[in-house]
Amino acid sequence: MPYESVTQDMLLGLGGFISIALNGWMAFNRYWIANQARNANDTQQVDMLARQEKYISRLEKTNQQLRLDISARDGTIRDYWKIITTTQARLQIIETAQTYLKNQNDGLKEQVIALTASNQQLINQITQLRAALGTTVDPSGRRPETP
Repeated sequence: MPYESVTQDMLLGLGGFISIALNGWMAFNRYWIANQARNANDTQQVDMLARQEKYISRLEKTNQQLRLDISARDGTIRDYWKIITTTQARLQIIETAQTYLKNQNDGLKEQVIALTASNQQLINQITQLRAALGTTVDPSGRRPETP
């Protein structure tokens, strides 16, 4: 009978073997599960980094486009300021010329008033001289016929 040859030492050895085998199997399972979790975590991190790189790439493209738009707008604004500056300079020249012409016009008005007054005085003096000489003046400005 084969069972008779089984001794107590063999049973203890078999129990120790089973215990060690179960402990080894459980340790291997813990190691295997931990590696799977690490690999899954690494994969998630790699995927997350890839998504972040794509997002950063899109943001950089958008940023570059915005920089180009801003530089174009800055160029337009500079052009507008050039136009405004030249327009202001022209306006200032026109205003200065207008002020000068207004002052000149005022001076000419005063001269016309003085000349008109002088002409009136000359006409009065001529009339007085003719009256003193005894000649008459026709209102039409023609010379009277002498008899």
